[in-house]
Amino acid sequence: MRTINAKLLLLPLLASATLGFAACGDNGVDEGTLKDVQKQGEQIQQDAKQLQEEAQKQAQDVRDGKKTAEEVSADIEKKAQDIQDKAQDAASDSIDAVKNADNVPDDAKKALEDAQKQLGK
Repeated sequence: MRTINAKLLLLPLLASATLGFAACGDNGVDEGTLKDVQKQGEQIQQDAKQLQEEAQKQAQDVRDGKKTAEEVSADIEKKAQDIQDKAQDAASDSIDAVKNADNVPDDAKKALEDAQKQLGK
């Protein structure tokens, strides 16, 4: 069974770091957007924690012969992909909020756009 992708856990941190930068000073980042992305990040972290707990329970089901490793692996991978998609959306939303702020320098906007392209968003 595959472990949860480390990138999945880093995406909420990217979103938080981006928004943390935006929250420092009055730079035109919408307060509603900040709160929305923070809620998304909290939900993603909660979802990831629940998935880890579920994976442990399902691993025990495999050891007990109640489920096959293939069944468990497919289920966990699908749920992990759903969480990763949410995390990518949250990171992209946070990048949009910051790069569209009033006083972000052009070189910083370019770096944010490059990061967003790496997310595939």
